Amino acid sequence: FLPSHLCQDNDCRERFKREAQAAAKLNHPNIVTIHDVSEHQGRPFFAMEHVEGKSLRDLLKDRELDLDLILDLAMQVCEGLSKAHQTGITHRDVKPSNIVVDKEGRPKLLDFGLAAIKGTEQLTKTGSTLGTVGYMSPEQIQGKEVDHRSDLFSLGVMLYEMTTGHAPFKGETEATTINSVLNDIPEPMSRFKSGVSDDLQRIVSKLLEKDPSLRYQSAAGVVSDLKRLTPGVGSGPEKPRKDWWNRIVVPAAVIVLIAMIGLWYWQFQPDGDSGGIKSLVVLPFENLGAEEDEYFADGMTDEITARLAGFGGLRVISRTSAVHYKGSGKPLKVIARELKVDYVLEGTIRWDKSGDTDRVRIIPQLIRASDDSHVWANTFERALTQVFVVQADIATRIAEALDVTLLESEKQLLAAKPTDNLEAYDYYLRGKEYWEQGKNSSRSIEMFEKAVALDSTFYAAYAWLPRVYGYEYINDIRMTEERREQAKDAAEKAFRLASGKPDGHLALGYYHYYFSRDYDRALELFEQALQGQPNNSELLVAIAYVQRRKGNWDAAVANLRRALRLNPFSQSDVDGLTRTLILLHRIEEAEEVVDNSLEFSPDNAGLLFWKAALVFYSGRDSSEVRAALREYTQLAPPSMAPFLLELSDIFWRDYQTALTRRTVPTRPTSGDSVKFYTQKGQIYRLMGDSGTSRAYYDSARVICEERVRTDPEVALFHADLAQVYAGIGQKHRAVQEGQLAAELLPVSKDELQGPNILESLAEVYIVVGKYDLAIDQLDYLLSHPSRVQIEGLRKHPIYDPLRDHPRFRALLAKYE
Repeated sequence: FLPSHLCQDNDCRERFKREAQAAAKLNHPNIVTIHDVSEHQGRPFFAMEHVEGKSLRDLLKDRELDLDLILDLAMQVCEGLSKAHQTGITHRDVKPSNIVVDKEGRPKLLDFGLAAIKGTEQLTKTGSTLGTVGYMSPEQIQGKEVDHRSDLFSLGVMLYEMTTGHAPFKGETEATTINSVLNDIPEPMSRFKSGVSDDLQRIVSKLLEKDPSLRYQSAAGVVSDLKRLTPGVGSGPEKPRKDWWNRIVVPAAVIVLIAMIGLWYWQFQPDGDSGGIKSLVVLPFENLGAEEDEYFADGMTDEITARLAGFGGLRVISRTSAVHYKGSGKPLKVIARELKVDYVLEGTIRWDKSGDTDRVRIIPQLIRASDDSHVWANTFERALTQVFVVQADIATRIAEALDVTLLESEKQLLAAKPTDNLEAYDYYLRGKEYWEQGKNSSRSIEMFEKAVALDSTFYAAYAWLPRVYGYEYINDIRMTEERREQAKDAAEKAFRLASGKPDGHLALGYYHYYFSRDYDRALELFEQALQGQPNNSELLVAIAYVQRRKGNWDAAVANLRRALRLNPFSQSDVDGLTRTLILLHRIEEAEEVVDNSLEFSPDNAGLLFWKAALVFYSGRDSSEVRAALREYTQLAPPSMAPFLLELSDIFWRDYQTALTRRTVPTRPTSGDSVKFYTQKGQIYRLMGDSGTSRAYYDSARVICEERVRTDPEVALFHADLAQVYAGIGQKHRAVQEGQLAAELLPVSKDELQGPNILESLAEVYIVVGKYDLAIDQLDYLLSHPSRVQIEGLRKHPIYDPLRDHPRFRALLAKYE
């Protein structure tokens, strides 16, 4: 049966029935037969043959299979896949638990529920990354279009696992497993099982090629090669079989030997959680120069970190997390253990301006964390004009010391010199410092604009501008056509000047993400940039944010977890993952993320904010919520505390206190002013003071109407205006504006912001008395990723008009 919660989604119902009907047309001895596709009491279902036997997963758990049997099973599975592929069906979830082996030893493929049918439209509601992590192909994990070759990759994973008893790609978390699939080359199978021929290794390696064009192009080709490999092994049900259910007995001596080898392998693995890849953190270099040169030392540390992060053979912790240890006095072993790294790079920097020529002296030291031993150290003293050469030299020496082989593309990136103008470079470092010290967008933009004014070819400085412009644009600090044009100009220059380097792809990706909303192009550009900066946690977050808007939520969560592993002390990364899990209504997982981060930062105001919010969302006692709020607000910055306190006051109907929380915004025509006036209007409406409420809403109306007139294509502006019209009693115009906002930004176009527009529309419907329409929206939002949570519906007074509505009560019961 299609799960009950999906039965209301017409796209899911359509896809379920369509794919089941397509699978029902398959007639092959190695595919489970589907007999009927229908509906019962409004729930689509399909009925399939009953197969007596065991899943291949259970067989692999029970005993070690010999090679002849493994190859026989693999060929039959391949023949089943070949039949499906010829019919135009890609399975998309080939794995041992989806293969049942009957009493005759015949494997049968089942569960074509994730199948994609060639020649039919893609239904976005289910996403494009459905499958099981560890068996998914790289293109499937990345949310790209997949075809039958994706199944062949999954077959390769399964054949490797059947042969060796080990997964070719593995990690302790979903995120690390995904990273392994995308980047790791599996160990040779002969390491785990004797008798594996070079030909079998070649077949499996070809199946596991990351690039689909380098894989086998058909299942028939795999069958052909397997048959040549084992001429004595047949492939059909007519072949006489032995009773192999109990015939494989592994001698105790072999078990002991395997255990001893496993123990040896475990003991001699490198420290940390890097899956065999060496891991490193670059701690902030100590500034030995003047105090005002601190930004320069931090900038040099950042640049060296960035160059090392471009090496695919290293896992490099983000500078944002490394800064957490600046001046902490913690022993290196403790730092390494907390960050799960094998090596620590530390050092000193002095910028000497006393002579005719500015000089820089850098003394880096590479230390093995397990025994505090110095692996490598050196002194670099050069003229400031040679600073880029020094950065590249240090990165190269560290790669050599760690025995990391650099690809030719990595060497080319190392040799890149972003500018010859040292004054421009100084502004560039200052711009990054302003940004990384607290998102000071105005000062950061000022520095980057000065840098490119001094050097019109400085692609790295151009590359920063679209992301900072975009931050102001999307946060409604400067949502103007002028800002959009500035971002486009900077992005195109960065892309042109960078000549294929990651900086250019990153810049243009941010433009398409923030401004043009071309999410397919943004994702493509970010993924290209990631190839040159595999340790860039910011890029992983950017990819995840695009995936959220495209509705690829599981892939987004995986990338956010992977980013947090590289940047465990990043407040913004914790925010992103926590907010995403809340939108998915996965409150317990969100609490786990926050609790893990609080272990290292128990006084972090941002984490305590989430702790307070999650206590509320979990439906716990209100006294516990208020205690968490008090703890947070004692530490929260003045700009954040009033917002949460005001919201909590409204929830507990302490309206007089809520009115005291916010002050008048400094920018009278901004989105902040709209929020200020509409929130005050809402509070007075809830208090029953309609006259004062209308006055506040009318103040917001003046701003909103001007914003809509200036830029009529922005859905948010229309949604705000709808709220305002509802507040002043213009019901018809309120509904018109709210529905127009939903048309301008439907969920199908943006699965992150689209639901916010529908939430606003639901509130408009409540205010104007269209309760059934409001409940329709709320029902949809509770069944999809959105900010609407069941606890909010129960407690927020804005929903009071719905309390006695039978459909609203049924809605609460449905989603409890």
